[in-house]
Amino acid sequence: MKDLFTKYRSFLLFMIVVFPSVLFAAGDSNLNPLGSVNNLWDLLKNIFTALIDLAIPVAILYLVYSGYLFVTAGGDEKQINTAKENFKWTVVGIAVLLGARALVDMLKATITGLNP
Repeated sequence: MKDLFTKYRSFLLFMIVVFPSVLFAAGDSNLNPLGSVNNLWDLLKNIFTALIDLAIPVAILYLVYSGYLFVTAGGDEKQINTAKENFKWTVVGIAVLLGARALVDMLKATITGLNP
């Protein structure tokens, strides 16, 4: 267990110190991620926005990690394939994140357009 902690010590330090400062860098004193909501659509939009705002820094960390895997592979085909797979699925995840906001906006436009 101690070996596991020493292995991931810098990552844990980053997550504890830097990650929260990135989240609150805007200086907004309101810590409620959902904000004020008046209807269901505002609630859904605020939930997706909060999730995306949390997921984007994690996706960036995964991109950096896949780059680290490429650099430290040292010509080992197995590690290079692992880095390629990690990079591919990170890019797919980022595309899903960006598509989620567009999907919510399309659903809102479609459903509100059905009302006479």
